Amino acid sequence: MSELPDILLLADQATAQRLTASMPAMSIAKQADPFAALEALSQHPYQTVLVAVPQPDLPELLRMIRKLQPESHLYGLCTPVGEYELRSAGDESGRLMEDYFIIPPTPAEWRRIIGPPAETVAMAEAATSLSTRQISDLVEAAAGPETLARCVAQLTAEACDCQVRWSGDDGRRAGVQQLLTLDLDPPRTLWAADALDPNQTRQRWLSALRAQLPSLAATARRTAILRRMATTDHLTGAHNRRYFMHFAERMLQTVRQRRQRATLLLYDIDDFKVYNDSYGHAAGDEILRETAILMQQITRKHDLVARVGGDEFAVLFCELEPSRQPGSQPLQTAFDLANRFRKAVSSHSFQALGLNATGTLTISGGLATFPWDGFDITSLLQRADDALLTAKASGKNNIYLIGDTPPET
Repeated sequence: MSELPDILLLADQATAQRLTASMPAMSIAKQADPFAALEALSQHPYQTVLVAVPQPDLPELLRMIRKLQPESHLYGLCTPVGEYELRSAGDESGRLMEDYFIIPPTPAEWRRIIGPPAETVAMAEAATSLSTRQISDLVEAAAGPETLARCVAQLTAEACDCQVRWSGDDGRRAGVQQLLTLDLDPPRTLWAADALDPNQTRQRWLSALRAQLPSLAATARRTAILRRMATTDHLTGAHNRRYFMHFAERMLQTVRQRRQRATLLLYDIDDFKVYNDSYGHAAGDEILRETAILMQQITRKHDLVARVGGDEFAVLFCELEPSRQPGSQPLQTAFDLANRFRKAVSSHSFQALGLNATGTLTISGGLATFPWDGFDITSLLQRADDALLTAKASGKNNIYLIGDTPPET
């Protein structure tokens, strides 16, 4: 009689085959249907449950798995594209997952998921001095290098009752004590302002924290890289359309709650195809990169810049701070910024154009305002596109605001 499996994998057939190819030898049960997986969990205890996204109603599914088997280790598996869905589901359901991994997990990650038992015991022993809250805070902070560094410093200051600070200098410093090193980019060393009294409880706590830092730092580095890949346009370095649509909607919610205004600019490069055909695609790519840099230099820190199409860019100008003086006009500010950018482009020296490097390239744009021209980002984009077409029809090299008099050529 064969031994019952210790691991349940919930994944479609193609994902299960891909994962099986990278798995170490193990006893595993596979289910493609969530209801069949829940039935299996109700009949047999599993040491580990692996859930590969996408799955319908993921937060509720995770809650049901945890309710059926509260002692099982629950991990998520996803592609880089599915990472946001999985991380959000874990947050919505109270961080029910121990962790999640990108498909396919590395050998080191598989060891973390399934053992070996001796390693699992050693990690558990190392963590005995860390409270459940501290471990939870550290895991959550590993979503990025900066959040992890802040969390480590704050927890250390609280646990050791001392003032701490980060430094990249590993050398000895008078009157301070080196506590630990976090392997980020660049590496950072945490120092106590004053040497700590020899205290076994503090030393055990620091040792437990040091044991967790390598895996936490690796997670933070990888998550930062994946986030950049998922949210950034690879050519220009601006945000991509997917990030823009998601984050712009959140910005509009904030603006709506504060009863403030926002303005959307949609612009593209006039006759861009002509430049591509005349100078080559490499020159066209360089023009797009330089145009994006010019816009980022002109916009403010809280404005959102993204490439949403081939040579089409969107900028959401939000007035997130109170007016500097009574009667000031935020819409006029956005219009002025857009026109400042238009003039900067027309006077910029695009080296990829050779002899025609300066003064030959122009942009046209359309402005739509929230909430008058649209109540969400989709409707604002449509209205801004209408304004852009008006600017083009008026002779190009123009910025047109919906409801204004069409610009003269």
